[in-house]
Amino acid sequence: MKGILKTVIWMLAALLLWGCDKPQQEEPDVPQEPVADFVLAVSDVTAVSCHFAVTPKDEQMPYVVMLVEKSDFDSYEDEYKYQDNDLEWFQQKAMEEGKDLDAWLKDFLHVGPFEADEKGLMPGTSYYLYAYGLNYEGYFTTGVTKIEFSTPEIQKTDLSFEISVTDIGLTKATVSVQASKENAVFFMNVFSMEQYEEWGGGEIAFSNHAQALVDYYVTMGKTPEEMVSNLGSVGRGELVFDDLTDDTEYIAYAVGIDENFFVNSKAT
Repeated sequence: MKGILKTVIWMLAALLLWGCDKPQQEEPDVPQEPVADFVLAVSDVTAVSCHFAVTPKDEQMPYVVMLVEKSDFDSYEDEYKYQDNDLEWFQQKAMEEGKDLDAWLKDFLHVGPFEADEKGLMPGTSYYLYAYGLNYEGYFTTGVTKIEFSTPEIQKTDLSFEISVTDIGLTKATVSVQASKENAVFFMNVFSMEQYEEWGGGEIAFSNHAQALVDYYVTMGKTPEEMVSNLGSVGRGELVFDDLTDDTEYIAYAVGIDENFFVNSKAT
């Protein structure tokens, strides 16, 4: 009996020793996801505007935040070349305003969380919202963080127009337009055939010209709403064009426009 008991004790001791000697399995290291320098968000996207928000990892770090057309950003060799281009632009703006670069950057750069509404975007266009750290001496402190978004196309309306041209003289003519809908907002104009081709010909010529008008009036401090009020007509319109060139072929046309002066119909 004692022999059996000794055998059991030895077996138990051996098991305990084996358990103590067995190497402990180490938990594998799980790689930590790097924390981005910025968290970017875009919301409330329309054909011509959006809302954006920026949260930097380091809330004491000055940084750049801007929107740019994706095609423009992607035309550069890499993000570093784009940053260099930004810096050249900052230096040029500081020079134009008669400021040192550090003084200009203190007015331009952001610190801490920031959000804003952006207007003046183009319909049907892809953009980047991007941010990167930059100190007041003009040295980059992070790489570029960016997110892509796209604005929707302008919704087209089913509009047509009746156009008549009367009182034709050597250098003038009267153009009358009746829209197919009484409440339709539209823009009426005349092109010489040469101008029509210069603006691209076909339907694109009319939208290209309208966009050029928007760009011009914006630089003059006008809003799209003011443009629609001053240059648009509702339902019916009549204009005298008295600065035409004699012996020249012209096109009289009308196109629907929205509240931002974007073309939203085919031309007649």
